[in-house]
Amino acid sequence: MSRDTKYGHLIDNSDDQNDADDVDEEPEPPAQLQYQTVKVLWRTEPRDLEFRALISHGDHSWEPICTHVDRAHRIEGSNQFDPMGSRSWTEIPRRVQERIVDVVAGVDAVEELDPEHEIGFSRDGGDGA
Repeated sequence: MSRDTKYGHLIDNSDDQNDADDVDEEPEPPAQLQYQTVKVLWRTEPRDLEFRALISHGDHSWEPICTHVDRAHRIEGSNQFDPMGSRSWTEIPRRVQERIVDVVAGVDAVEELDPEHEIGFSRDGGDGA
């Protein structure tokens, strides 16, 4: 609001003071992504399967990688899932892998999330040595 009006002297000055205080504060540090869980529901017969992939964005020679995948199946007649254990990245269906790759930023190919693919490969373009 403009203070150059007939009643401008009645406008509270506390907003101007608060704006000046905000400038003096240090900016917050940027957020860093450490882990990401991606859940994919795969509709199959006779039961739906649910895959939960844990993607680690931590300290690797290239990143991110899929550290493990849990698989569960839907209990018949309910909306609950029964765990079926962990699977490696290569043991889950290719369509599920592709869906996970779609939502992980900075990943373009299924092989990039495979922790076993690290040998001879580097995300920065080097030879991995």
